Amino acid sequence: GPIRYYSIEFDDGDEIDHVDDAFVWIKSDYILSMRNDSNTKWIGVKNVTDAQSRDEWANIVGWWIATIDGNEHTFSFLSGK
Repeated sequence: GPIRYYSIEFDDGDEIDHVDDAFVWIKSDYILSMRNDSNTKWIGVKNVTDAQSRDEWANIVGWWIATIDGNEHTFSFLSGK
């Protein structure tokens, strides 16, 4: 898909331009990842990336697979959104 770039203004006034979408996460996923000290290892949930993909999101961020009642379910976001 198309690559999107963002301009970000932080609460402290700092600004960054031209940020690749692979480095922009939704807030709920950021909060969850910080609760786990940025560790991608969760009980019953695994982060999967595709190192061979040309899509930077799949390559860097990937997707999540949750095991629920013995069945695997795939989610784009850790928060399940």
